[in-house]
Amino acid sequence: MKKLNACTLALFLVLATLFFNTLTAHAQDDEQDPPGRVARLNFSSGSVSFQPGGEGDWLTAVQNRPLTTGDRCHRVSRPPH
Repeated sequence: MKKLNACTLALFLVLATLFFNTLTAHAQDDEQDPPGRVARLNFSSGSVSFQPGGEGDWLTAVQNRPLTTGDRCHRVSRPPH
C-alpha cells in the first residue's frame, strides 16, 4: 500500500509540474506577442505628455514614439491670443 501511495504522489508531482510549466509558457507567449494596433507620434506642437498603458507616470512625448492600445497622450492647450 505504501508503494502505491509513493507512486501516486510521484505521478501527481510530475503532472503538477507539467501543468504549471505549460501555464508559465503560455503566459510568456502572451507577453511577447506584439499589440494588434500600433501608431506613432509623428508631429506635436506645444507641451505633449505620454503615459504608457498600465503605468502611472507621465513622460515627455518624443517624435516617432510607438503608441499602442492603452497608451495616453495629453497636450497642454494654450489660451487664445
